[in-house]
Amino acid sequence: MKKLGFFLLALGMTAAQAKDIYTGSEKGAYFRFYGPAINDVIKGAMFNDYQVVKTGGTGDNLKRLAETPSAIALAQMDVANDLITKTSGWSDKMVVVRSDLGHECLFAVTSNPKLTSWGQVQQFATRMRVATASKESGSYLTLQNLQAQDSTLKGLDANLQNASDALSAIKLVKEKKADLAFFVQVADVTNPIFEEINKGGMSFVPVADRSFLRLEINGQKVYDVESVKVTPANFMALSGAKSVNTTCTKVALVTGKPEALPEGAARTDQKDLIKALSEAPVDKIRPNEPALRKAIDNTAALAEGAINSLWEQAKNVRSQF
Repeated sequence: MKKLGFFLLALGMTAAQAKDIYTGSEKGAYFRFYGPAINDVIKGAMFNDYQVVKTGGTGDNLKRLAETPSAIALAQMDVANDLITKTSGWSDKMVVVRSDLGHECLFAVTSNPKLTSWGQVQQFATRMRVATASKESGSYLTLQNLQAQDSTLKGLDANLQNASDALSAIKLVKEKKADLAFFVQVADVTNPIFEEINKGGMSFVPVADRSFLRLEINGQKVYDVESVKVTPANFMALSGAKSVNTTCTKVALVTGKPEALPEGAARTDQKDLIKALSEAPVDKIRPNEPALRKAIDNTAALAEGAINSLWEQAKNVRSQF
């Protein structure tokens, strides 16, 4: 029995001190680009035993981190702030190390040429068939955040479909099994998601509402409206869209607080890990791959006048549909 007890204790400590970098799907920017870049940075501080792990996305990453606080998690800032604040015990275990790594943006795509405005999504929420990714994904959790800000969007639950991932949700639109696909993604136009949208002639619906911009968590603004390039320069989009004005959130880097680790070497290592991650120059911790560099450059904040025009357009289109 004593041997079994020691074995279980060792197993528990191993899990708590897992050396993983939690990312997302193997086709996404977190797994392909961000994870390896972060791994390279921490190797400079002699953290040589971390590995990049594919996961179900932001929600899954944070759940894993709650169990293994020595790990590192990439996450959407909106979801990370919300879950860490609201989930019992998480604020004592986790810390957002930095949020200057780029943006993930909120996208909605459709095959219906008459569907051009987020106001129409609000108007027909109870009848619109919307597909998104799994319930552990950042896409689904972001949609829940939007519903909390805008009660009209709660009607989407009546016909909401959870696909395995964003690409599968988009294919449901292509197959006419959904009216709209909603997902959150780094604007990497080389990603198969954007290739599927562009080749399929689908169009983007701007995801934007004043209520989203008013959302703050712990005094920090969660969303901004950005102009986002969604089509490669050498590709003639069938929809004609080269960019879309939509809501974006930041990419967050999260790990466990030192006090969530056992006293001694594990806690000291965690302090050093946080120091290495937080003090690394942004150009080092942002991936060097050209595709992601372009994705980071593919977003630009909109001026106030352009944002106001977007609200007016949404209101007018909604009334004319």
